[in-house]
Amino acid sequence: MNVRTAPLKVMPDTQAVMAVTHWTDTLFSFRIRRPRSLRFRSGEFVMIGLPKEDGTPLLRAYSIASPSWADELEFYSINVPDGPLTSRLQKIKVGDQIILRPKPVGTLVPGYAVARSASQRPACRGFPHQWSDRGYR
Repeated sequence: MNVRTAPLKVMPDTQAVMAVTHWTDTLFSFRIRRPRSLRFRSGEFVMIGLPKEDGTPLLRAYSIASPSWADELEFYSINVPDGPLTSRLQKIKVGDQIILRPKPVGTLVPGYAVARSASQRPACRGFPHQWSDRGYR
């Protein structure tokens, strides 16, 4: 008897959730194992997500809360009411699979600078205690 089953859909870039902590009704964190190939600098982020019903990934940028030398990656999130990802992500449990795109990116890292035109520069530069020195109140 030949029994034909549908092939299992392989989700690329998945990682198992290792821990979940619900700090408040709206704030939670979760940890996954850092893939050996993933290297990042403090201030970078990665794309995290879950598959949608049609199988396509639903991804959002998440800053990495862990130090770069840790074996685990920790992420914090808030629950956005009716948010397409966070309303589902807040329900994850240990052992669930999430999507982790392994290419970290970001601009909140030492040495990153953006050349901006004068119209894009903030009017108030410096720290708040310096603003009064420059005529700002």
